[in-house]
Amino acid sequence: MRKLIQNKKILTIVALVAICLLVPRITYAFGMDTVQAAIGWVVQQAVGLLGKLAVQLVYLLVAVASYNEFVNSPAVAEGWAVVRDVVNMFFIVILLVIAFATIFNVSDYKYQKMLPRLLIMAVVINFSRTICGIFIDLGQVVMLTFVNGFQAAAGGNFVNALKITDLMNFDQQQLGAVPGGLQYAQIFAAMLLALIMMIVTVVVLVVMVLVLVMRIIMLWFLIILSPLAFMASVWPGGKMKQKYGEWWAMFLDNIMIGPILAFFLWLSLLVLGTGDYGTTVIKNYTDSTGQTQAASEQSSQLPNTALTKIGTPQNMLSYIMGIGMLLGSLYMASSMKSAGGGIAGFALGKVNGFASGAVRKAGAVPGRVGRYTARETAGAAGRGARRAALPILGGLAGVPLVGGLASRGVAKLRGQERARYTKETSYIQSLTPKEKERMQKRLEGFGGPITDTQKKQLIALQRDRLGELQRESFEGTKNSAGSIVDKKTGLSRQDWHGAKAKEYEGLSKSLKKAKDIDPNINEKLDKIEEARPDLMDQKGKADTARNLSLENAGKIKEQAWGDAGFIEAIEKANPKLLESLEEKGTGTQKKGIGEWRKWKADQAGGEGAEVEDFRQRIKNKNRP
Repeated sequence: MRKLIQNKKILTIVALVAICLLVPRITYAFGMDTVQAAIGWVVQQAVGLLGKLAVQLVYLLVAVASYNEFVNSPAVAEGWAVVRDVVNMFFIVILLVIAFATIFNVSDYKYQKMLPRLLIMAVVINFSRTICGIFIDLGQVVMLTFVNGFQAAAGGNFVNALKITDLMNFDQQQLGAVPGGLQYAQIFAAMLLALIMMIVTVVVLVVMVLVLVMRIIMLWFLIILSPLAFMASVWPGGKMKQKYGEWWAMFLDNIMIGPILAFFLWLSLLVLGTGDYGTTVIKNYTDSTGQTQAASEQSSQLPNTALTKIGTPQNMLSYIMGIGMLLGSLYMASSMKSAGGGIAGFALGKVNGFASGAVRKAGAVPGRVGRYTARETAGAAGRGARRAALPILGGLAGVPLVGGLASRGVAKLRGQERARYTKETSYIQSLTPKEKERMQKRLEGFGGPITDTQKKQLIALQRDRLGELQRESFEGTKNSAGSIVDKKTGLSRQDWHGAKAKEYEGLSKSLKKAKDIDPNINEKLDKIEEARPDLMDQKGKADTARNLSLENAGKIKEQAWGDAGFIEAIEKANPKLLESLEEKGTGTQKKGIGEWRKWKADQAGGEGAEVEDFRQRIKNKNRP
């Protein structure tokens, strides 16, 4: 028995070796062809499924864009009625508040102020759904005008614009040029290209449908909550008025995003439907190089990347331009601060993130310049993604259930921005004043465009310069020649003021450049300029002096009263104020004006001093 088993083992081994020796190639070829055919079949089915999905999405896009039953929706009618009844009950509470406020003399809630507004809003609240319907109809008239322009042939327009029919349409010339016949690997590559393009197309269409669907949902919510919004306008408190303003802003943004998206979608399909722009661009290129398209293709300058017609440069470029125009439509819609605009911005942020990742990989190419450029470009794309995500999360912060999560996301993104700014500007504090000055001059004198990091560094340098620069008081003494000079610098009054004027003139130019680079600091700089007119140019000093009063003069920092140019501007533009300041001003103001008069007397010589003394004696004589 044992011998029989051993013989069977030997026969089995011999049989396996014989099979491997006799048919190795046939088995290998059959296996590879089978695997490639199976994978190709799966990809083909996926492309077909995505194609059907794209057709359905186009139909849904037109249907959602044509929706116009915002006010008459059963959900809106029932929800609005419930909210209206609750708000009407609150009127009793408001009347009680007005009564007690009138009794206890609370001015903001007295009936003289509150009752007229309350009566008006009592009527408006009960007609709030109709009021919302009027505003929505105004937007829908514009939106449906453009929707009607492309809804009849929307499917055909998308197919022609994106060359969908060429995704699985084999190029006969390319098939004939394949050496050795058609291979499964080449078919698989063509199907894989079609799959990628269909995925991109479906994603863009899904985002467009979601934008319009979120517009409908948000308008439903805003109509239902409209009685609460109008009631909030009655209260004199700032927070309630703010909520009322936020409701109007969100309501108008959600109305406007529809016409904007419809217009750019109609424009994109119109432009792409008027001709084959890929062929036009390629033709212009081949004409400029002095060769025909056929000759260019033969010379492998315009190769077909796949066996299908979509792989030709013309069709590939047409597809890219079509997707680009659809993404441009989403970009225009993302400018609106609505939930739909947030979705569009989020999608564009993902595109920026993908581009950022691609650039980071490209940044691995050796070379310091190449690495630096890739890093800056990737950083800009990443910052664009974060900025695009902020409106989305901000729009979702007020939505129930997800509002808390969205608020935390906003806080996290803003924290990242602040940390990045601190990291990019922290080393500036370690520089010496001369190094800071050289760096600021280099950045301000840079001829080409500067990066976002360099902008932040320049702003930090200008803020640092503004914080450190303090006007020193003029402490005079006489030198051996009898001239009055400053104890610290040795400069005469005239030289001292001239040196400081040149220093502050440079700072004024820096402030203007800071405003051009970062408009967000305008408000802070305006407040600084109001308190420090000595930092402004001569025209700015004259404007400040002209509008200055004795009360407002107390808000000006003491450093400004040491500036001869500012006091001289007061003398020319507002001489009565100068006299009032000498009589009723603070000690700092009187001291600054006195120093300025001494400086003018030094300039005028002895005669000027006598004139000044005579003027003071006449002034004292006329006093009661």
